[in-house]
Amino acid sequence: MGKNTKISWCTHTFNPWHGCSKVSAGCQHCYAETMTKRWGDDYWGKEGKRRFMGDKYWAQPFKWNDEAKRDLKPALVFCGSMCDVFEERRDLIDVRDRLWNVIGSTPWLRWLLLTKRPENIEALMPIYAREQAWYARVWLGVSVENQKAVERVKILADIPVNVRFISAEPLLEYINIAPWLKHYSWVIVGGESGRGCRPMKEEWAKHVLMQCRETNTSFFMKQMGGFPDKREKMDDIPNGLKIRQIPME
Repeated sequence: MGKNTKISWCTHTFNPWHGCSKVSAGCQHCYAETMTKRWGDDYWGKEGKRRFMGDKYWAQPFKWNDEAKRDLKPALVFCGSMCDVFEERRDLIDVRDRLWNVIGSTPWLRWLLLTKRPENIEALMPIYAREQAWYARVWLGVSVENQKAVERVKILADIPVNVRFISAEPLLEYINIAPWLKHYSWVIVGGESGRGCRPMKEEWAKHVLMQCRETNTSFFMKQMGGFPDKREKMDDIPNGLKIRQIPME
């Protein structure tokens, strides 16, 4: 599905800034941190600086919006592959406000905001984000790597939004999300890839799939994990998991 991104479950990726700080086990082998350090940059940790993007970069969503309007087909924009939009820092206030304005000005884009910090969402969303027209453009998601992180699913379930989703990636153990799936439209599952990756067992992914089937929740199997030269290839996914559904709004 990706158009200008290697991520198979969206059309585009957009990062208002680069950099983050680790909060849980899923962050241990953060691909974004590894990537930027390979480039010779370091925007990570609570005390680290963040890299902010220029006006040319910020013009891209308006181009994507025009393309989606021309095609009469909303495009999915994953916002935050190199950051967490809901990281709370003073130096992110203005750039986050700029993001909210862009979201409000691109009606043909669906903005997928994925976070490990759902407890910050309501405080960091602007007042006008409660308006139905604005929320119709936003899909809110939480990363869930293990049972401890399922607490994020509970928090997001109580926040009003058009579409909620779960990214169980990297999936590190069995997780039980069934009690809250009625509040969710989509679950994405994937194993960890890259140097030092922790293996994902097939039965963990199948357990998530079973829970999704019981609630008619869309299921998207991204990858089994392993070294990155094989990531996201459907041929590497067991037959029972070769499912890539994307929810209807």
